[in-house]
Amino acid sequence: MGVQIRSRNLKKWSLLGGLILSGGTFLFYSTDLLLAGFIKRSRPEIEAKLTKQLGHPLQIGPYAGLRTWGFKLGPSKVLKSFGDKSSASVSGLTIQFAPIASLLNWRPVTIFTPHNAKLNLHKNEDGSYWLLGEETLNSPPNIDFRIKLKKPSRIFFENTKVELSAKGKGTFNFGKKNINGTFEFVFPNRGALNLKGNVFWDKLRFRGNAGFKRIELESIQKIVSNNSNYSTKGNLNGNLELGVRNGRVYCNGNAILTNLFLKNSSRKDFIESNKASINCKNNRIQIPSTLFNYGPWTASVKAEVPFGKTKKLNLELSSVLSLKEQSNPGLTLDALLPFSFTQEGLEVGQLSAELDLKPFPLATLGSLFGIPMTGNIMANGVVKGPLNELK
Repeated sequence: MGVQIRSRNLKKWSLLGGLILSGGTFLFYSTDLLLAGFIKRSRPEIEAKLTKQLGHPLQIGPYAGLRTWGFKLGPSKVLKSFGDKSSASVSGLTIQFAPIASLLNWRPVTIFTPHNAKLNLHKNEDGSYWLLGEETLNSPPNIDFRIKLKKPSRIFFENTKVELSAKGKGTFNFGKKNINGTFEFVFPNRGALNLKGNVFWDKLRFRGNAGFKRIELESIQKIVSNNSNYSTKGNLNGNLELGVRNGRVYCNGNAILTNLFLKNSSRKDFIESNKASINCKNNRIQIPSTLFNYGPWTASVKAEVPFGKTKKLNLELSSVLSLKEQSNPGLTLDALLPFSFTQEGLEVGQLSAELDLKPFPLATLGSLFGIPMTGNIMANGVVKGPLNELK
């Protein structure tokens, strides 16, 4: 009797399991078909809307099936535009809904995971790499967009032939107008830039950490500079934590630049320094006394910015410029430049600088400017006034 009861219960549970499995399968395929149809109908409208905002034609790939809490799209592209030759492509894009994160943040959280992402950047005449469209979001959606680069994505700068690989994750909060995340960029020489932080794009407020590992200045100069008349070399290492909030500055860590070389192609001499650094500790940003060489000239430069609870900051700069062949200093400069951070950006005050020039041979200045000169010059005095009016 007991065996028959167990047999009937087993059949009931088997039937229930079969019904659940059948229902789940039907629900899965029904959802899959509905979503495929919706994306197919909505694709032209979505592409047109995003094209106006991106400033580039957008081609969204075909629907590629359901995924856990989301779905996947096939190969997609952001094409070159009439005035901008930059472009982007992915072999696939997974879009998912994050239920737990949405509950914790009290707003929807959507995760975008691009596959085999490639970003080809071409510098425009104004020095920018991407020209956005004129249409903007008048009422930002109350939603978080998260991006995950599980595998390294490629960033290729076409003008300079420099290629970086990037991986990491970030969140875009349109309501608060901020971005936070962690990303790693690897350079051709295997040097790496690690960025972690939280940045607001509508005001000067951020806090982040930047790690530098064997970064070559030559690659940085090729990416950011529009002037090909300069050549730069050197290596950057270190770790800096920097932040600005309500006008107050926070800084900690250090960065070291070794074997600095800077040359203008129109001049035979160049600027060089074996080691330059910036240190942040004890509520002070410091550039320790650093020696620079330029042809027959040598300069010792030291700078400091005390900070703490005050919003009013001062750049304190001391420099001694002299000839290598002379034991006495030539020009001594002590300067003070007040500045502060506001919601609009950096606000600079009036420069106050004391100069003291010891007797100095004009022949040396003449060789620098290519003008024959004789005699000596000496001077001292004070320079004061707005920095942008300095002549």
